[in-house]
Amino acid sequence: VHVDCSTFEDSVLAGIINQIFNCYEEVGN
Repeated sequence: VHVDCSTFEDSVLAGIINQIFNCYEEVGN
């Protein structure tokens, strides 16, 4: 299976940002 590196990095980056925002919201509450 060929994985496009740019797409993979974008998805990983989006996942990390998603986790950060989730933690940020929990701390905000």
